[in-house]
Amino acid sequence: MILLASYPKSGNTWVRSMLTHYLSDAGDMNINQLTLKQPFILRADFDEAVGVNSADLSMGALDNLRADFCRDYIADNSDEFAAKVHDIQRIAPNGRAVFPCDSVRGVVYLIRNPLNVAPSFANHLGFEIRRTIKVMNRPLFRLSGRIEFGHHLLPQQIGTWSENVTSWVDQRDIPVTVVRYEDLLADPVGNFARIVAALGRDVDADRIAQAAEYCAFDRLQRQEAASGFSEMNFAKNGFFAKGAARDYRAELSDAEIAQINADHGAVMRRFGYATD
Repeated sequence: MILLASYPKSGNTWVRSMLTHYLSDAGDMNINQLTLKQPFILRADFDEAVGVNSADLSMGALDNLRADFCRDYIADNSDEFAAKVHDIQRIAPNGRAVFPCDSVRGVVYLIRNPLNVAPSFANHLGFEIRRTIKVMNRPLFRLSGRIEFGHHLLPQQIGTWSENVTSWVDQRDIPVTVVRYEDLLADPVGNFARIVAALGRDVDADRIAQAAEYCAFDRLQRQEAASGFSEMNFAKNGFFAKGAARDYRAELSDAEIAQINADHGAVMRRFGYATD
């Protein structure tokens, strides 16, 4: 199995929509029928697979069992060739990687300028920008998992923006293909072809071009406006609110830009994001 890994709001859903269209050749597909889900965070599947109640486990105890859960899931679902992941790659207290290198064949890591992630993630969470910027630099930041609220998902260890990126691109056990969101916007056909090749699928230029056309942001926005989007969380302005049109200069103050640069400048410069 190949993982589509990313910090939230970095293009994972957009890529999955193109892949769904490409693999099914389904014409004008419905955004609520995306394949390549996020299978490693469902409590019910975890509890059944490992034979314990996940609500009774600490984060460390959960991580100790997650490698087996991931490995068993991949073995039992060999027809699923890729899956979405927002977690950082990490070593559990028992010394094993949470996402096991003997089962995961490769990773496509989608990276997006954190200056544009911040306003998009703020909309997704329903937070103010300043609070979101703090969240993006919180090492122990997690999504979901609050069992007291009846949550059906396991906690996702997201980490900081920088930590999320480096946890995947700097590990050496699983091959990684890095794709910048901005490059995907500038050349969706060429960069989507890179993703398809990294997933081990045949590259058909005509079908890739068609998938990119059918999954253009204006089409996705119209679909969401007409029928909603089942994966939307608390987004105030819609999941596909602005997409390609987002420009952080119009949404962040000088102080907010400076804070993100200070928090993540080293990794930003490494991947070609200017911080001056």
